[in-house]
Parts: sequence; C-alpha cells; structure tokens
Amino acid sequence: MCLWLHDRADARHYAHDVTRTILGIDPGLTRCGFGVVAATGQQVRFVDAGVIRTPADAPLELRLLAVWNGLAELIERHAPDAMAVERV
Repeated sequence: MCLWLHDRADARHYAHDVTRTILGIDPGLTRCGFGVVAATGQQVRFVDAGVIRTPADAPLELRLLAVWNGLAELIERHAPDAMAVERV
C-alpha cells in the first residue's frame, strides 16, 4: 500500500480510522509459529495464533512445502497489510 499524506493532520486522521492486519511469523521447520493481530490507532486486537507443524523425519522438501502451504493459507485467510518475521 502506498499512501501520500498532505500534512500531519492527515496522518493522525488516517492512523485512527484504518485497521491494519499484521501477521507475525516465528520460523521453524518442525514448528513454525504465527500470530495475527488487528491494529486500529493504538488499539490492538488478537485475531489468530497457532503452529504449522511438520514431521521431523519427513524429507526436507516436503517440510518446506507444508510450511509454504500453511503460510499461503494464512495470508489468503487474513489478507495481512504487514508481516513480521522473527530473526533466527
């Protein structure tokens, strides 16, 4: 999303009126954690959280595909405006 604001009053108005959905990812092959929040102004609301799990003994390519598919489904379901990934 690209947003052009003309002055600070526009920025303050925009920040209070728009809800942004944020997807957080805690990466991992065996357990990939995620959390989703919705933020409007300074209020933050819990939306969803969970873990995408893969068997430790599965081939690497199948584990990567399972994580990919799980994240793709989350992105489709929640349509996040932003994502944050924890540094490993």
